[in-house]
Amino acid sequence: MRMAKIQVSNGNVVVVAAMLFMVVVAMQNHHVAAQSADCAATAESLSPCASAVGNNPQDPTPECCAVLQTANVDCICALVQSTMQLPSECGLETPQCPSD
Repeated sequence: MRMAKIQVSNGNVVVVAAMLFMVVVAMQNHHVAAQSADCAATAESLSPCASAVGNNPQDPTPECCAVLQTANVDCICALVQSTMQLPSECGLETPQCPSD
């Protein structure tokens, strides 16, 4: 499972899933802490999937797939939504993700 790359106005390639992991690592106290403890645990548990996202994603590892089988889908959606709000909160244009 590979995530689609999106193009923002300044020409930089942004990967939504990579941003998700940046949120988990760099902004955990701001966005993830606002979620329930269960969602914070879900965010932390996604680290085995880090190599499957980014500019050169690799196939997900069996460990990543196992984590996703038990992950709280509502929490993953909340994390993606909060990640997509970050550019706007930083005064930047929010990228438009393709629907593929």
